[in-house]
Amino acid sequence: MKNYFDFTLTGGKLFLTFIIYLIVCFVPAIWIQVSASDLQAQAIDHNALMNYYAQAGIAFLIITLAVPVLYLFLVKLFAEGLVYKGEALKCDFSVGHYLGIVIGGWLLSVITLGIYYPWFLTRIIRYFGRHTTYRGEPFDFQGKGLTLLGIILLSFVLPTVLVILVFVLSMGAMATGGSPAGYGLTMGVVLLAFVICVIALEYLMYRWMVDFKYGPLHIGWNTQTLHAVGFLLGQIVLYCITLGLYGPAALIRIYRYFVSRTEATENGAPARLWGYDAQIGRDYWYILGQGLLAMITLGIYAPWALTKITRRLVSNTYLKPASEE
Repeated sequence: MKNYFDFTLTGGKLFLTFIIYLIVCFVPAIWIQVSASDLQAQAIDHNALMNYYAQAGIAFLIITLAVPVLYLFLVKLFAEGLVYKGEALKCDFSVGHYLGIVIGGWLLSVITLGIYYPWFLTRIIRYFGRHTTYRGEPFDFQGKGLTLLGIILLSFVLPTVLVILVFVLSMGAMATGGSPAGYGLTMGVVLLAFVICVIALEYLMYRWMVDFKYGPLHIGWNTQTLHAVGFLLGQIVLYCITLGLYGPAALIRIYRYFVSRTEATENGAPARLWGYDAQIGRDYWYILGQGLLAMITLGIYAPWALTKITRRLVSNTYLKPASEE
């Protein structure tokens, strides 16, 4: 039997947090830009320069501390809006504890030149999972920082180094009389390979994130990397070819693809399966309409558009016993 999810968060509840989030993100950046323009328009002296650095430091501090706190509230709003069998998720986040993780994580990431970032992200997701419960049972994140580091190195850092190396060698060949056509073809192939690697990075990171224990159940994706990356590449190509008009359909198809491959296993055997009853045509026009309303209102309608689109997707998502497959 299919049991459908529900989503109860409304645009009205999200609006205030959304507006504060935008203010905190953009006002400090605009402030620094105006200060930099004023600095360029006058004779630069030591005091003016120090004043600019102080303002930049304050703006950076505001963004560094306020944005994570607001993000915490957004996660809480969306998580507690998710309902299954008449009962919503519960979150008991602590701002102080969360900020301690964020500040410590950023500092260690800077000190280690980014190497600590996978462990930082692991702590963040684990904190969210352990402090989010359904019927009193938390979600224990199983991902490892070392695994994520390997994903980043193999699917992003190494391809980036190779692209730079090929570019340098190609430029050297051009300087010594090499063919421009050959150079263009080589760079085209390399850039395509790089784009595929970036898609693979995004996919592997999300698959790494969907790895939780809930009681005796293990929740994760049952996906194949090559198939998933090829599917995502196809959706991106269609999006580009249609100049973005395919966007809502891509969102629906990507959501359905990964939801239908999410499963909960018990002792290694499938116990629960997720699914999505898609109505591509109707859902496409609904999502497109909500997006246009957000654009027409210059973003004011965005919280309502976001919650309504989320409700549309979530309310057609179900969970059923694996034995019914």
